[in-house]
Amino acid sequence: MTTVDVFRRYPVPVGVALLTTLLLVGGCSGPSGRVASGAPSPTASPEVEMRMVVPPEKLGQYRLTTDPAVNGDTGRIAAALAELLDEPATSSVALSYQDPRYPEYTTRLSGVSGRVGDPEGTLDAVFAEIHRAYDVAPVAAGQLGGRTRCGKAQDLAAHICAWADHGSIGSMTITGPAEDQVPVRDFLFLRGRTERPAAEASPPA
Repeated sequence: MTTVDVFRRYPVPVGVALLTTLLLVGGCSGPSGRVASGAPSPTASPEVEMRMVVPPEKLGQYRLTTDPAVNGDTGRIAAALAELLDEPATSSVALSYQDPRYPEYTTRLSGVSGRVGDPEGTLDAVFAEIHRAYDVAPVAAGQLGGRTRCGKAQDLAAHICAWADHGSIGSMTITGPAEDQVPVRDFLFLRGRTERPAAEASPPA
């Protein structure tokens, strides 16, 4: 069972449900495990303010963890992402989820909100200055739009996915039972639980 399969067992906002539908029809990796490409979704309007919110503590068998050994560099990465914003950050998250039964199944998330004038160039900087990854390629951005890419981590058996839109920047390091498959759906689903328009920025029920 993938992370997304687990998430679907719990009620989600209509917008997130729509995101799940979009992910089912595009943006997942093929049988070869290569990154799914295609035209990126339109970048969100510069007028849209975004905020980062902390998702629920429990997502199926996954649990939010404060274990420093699991969280690793999430805080450092969030601070580095904030340096790429055009103005000071308005919110940030730095957290990890873990399956207690299988400690190697983890998702580490760092994200910040604030003004981003050039999402494409900012994403270039994320992979050039912050993350060490290879085979980086665009993936479908889903309902939230912006620019999204995934690649393989150079220093561990995991994938790194990142996004940049006009109101936020974020990245995830994802390990799991299907490490040969690019976890696009997991990445976009958790992004949809973490990034919100400022007017709607409240933790999911």
